Amino acid sequence: SELGLLTTLEALWLHLIPQLTGTIPAEVGLMTALKSLLIYGTQVHGTIPTEMGSLARLALLELHDNKLSGEVPTEIGLLGALTALR
Repeated sequence: SELGLLTTLEALWLHLIPQLTGTIPAEVGLMTALKSLLIYGTQVHGTIPTEMGSLARLALLELHDNKLSGEVPTEIGLLGALTALR
């Protein structure tokens, strides 16, 4: 996935796009500069990639109102900069 090439991107907001489908690619874990990741109000499905545990600068994570399944990976709990999880 080309998302993994965006290593200096600090914010990715893909919210309130009902036409957005597919899964969250594992390569999102390569986007190590991310501070906010908003993927809500979409048709995204599957599980939350454990690779997201590599996003040490991530402060805001919103993944609600999707078709995601499974549990929140324990790696998300290790994100020291995370201040909001929805």
